[in-house]
Amino acid sequence: LVAISPYNCRDTSWRSVTVRPYIEASFAYDTVAECSPHEIIITDQSIGADSYAWDFGDGSTSTSAGPVLRHTYNNPTAFPVTYTITLRVDNEEGCTHQIQRDVTVYPGVIADFVPTPLDACSPAEIAFQNNTTGPAVSYLWDFGDGTTSTTAEPSFNHTYVNNSAYPETYLVTLRVQNEQGCVQEMQEEITVYPETSASFMANQVDACSPAEILFTNTSTGASQFHWDFGDGGSTDQQDPTHYYDRNLLRHDTVYTVMLVATTSEFCSDTTMMDIAIHPYIEAAYTIDLVEGCTPFAVEVHDASIGVDHYFWDFGDGSPVSNGSSAAINHVYQNNGNSTQVYPLQLVVSNDEGCRDTLTRNISVHTGITADFT
Repeated sequence: LVAISPYNCRDTSWRSVTVRPYIEASFAYDTVAECSPHEIIITDQSIGADSYAWDFGDGSTSTSAGPVLRHTYNNPTAFPVTYTITLRVDNEEGCTHQIQRDVTVYPGVIADFVPTPLDACSPAEIAFQNNTTGPAVSYLWDFGDGTTSTTAEPSFNHTYVNNSAYPETYLVTLRVQNEQGCVQEMQEEITVYPETSASFMANQVDACSPAEILFTNTSTGASQFHWDFGDGGSTDQQDPTHYYDRNLLRHDTVYTVMLVATTSEFCSDTTMMDIAIHPYIEAAYTIDLVEGCTPFAVEVHDASIGVDHYFWDFGDGSPVSNGSSAAINHVYQNNGNSTQVYPLQLVVSNDEGCRDTLTRNISVHTGITADFT
């Protein structure tokens, strides 16, 4: 510094001035407003900085020198929140500079649901539990089978039908959105196995006992079968034949036959059919003698079981009898020259139409006449 008076007197003074390096805090970031949770990408653009102090405005800090920083904001409220990012930089000479910039984070919405079960047999009724969090105002469900829904119900059911011969996998998508336009999606796969249908036919649905019933399996889509014949018998055959023993009751016995058809994925279907077995009927009688001389009187004792109607044919051309008495008498005649054999036949039936027959031969010898002179 040179000082000059009006009289041209002079004096000079000097001092040294130290100018420290230039320092400037600066940064850029990719978004200024976004939905929670939001990861912001910050790029440091500071000049001459030796140390950094970041304050993200949400209680978290950093001393990273970058040059790229990532920070995630979570807004747990139902309203937009503005966070102020502060960067303070220092250099070794003690110079300091600070900058602040704002970022707005809208309330987050998180799509979440649980389907139960994840795999099932067709027709499959799947229960959906909507666990979405955040102030969602719209829901769009895509069930992957060509159907959609906008329901906001916390729980509901959806039925899948697989008409193919193979398992089908459906991709379920839930898309949710809030008032600020924040959108999130979640996806889950559901597998639906082919439907099986149990069915069968029987060659008789009402039969006289004992009865042998032939069952024809007409099930579709199944590979395993289990039969329960209702009388304690069972089998895993595909097309079984079952023997029903004598029904010694005086009325029909009805057995419920059940078929369970199962696929390789353990999908099953059940069908049932009633089989009526009529009371057991048996033609039986006893006779003291089956051979004798004409005129030959026989006494027949009925021993039949379960009979409602009788038909006696004595085999000698005499009128038939419908008698049902315990004992029947008949006289056989032989007017020929040799022994005659007569078939004594009993045909019995019951009111259900069941019949049985028993035939025994009666031998009648020619007569003899005593004479002398």
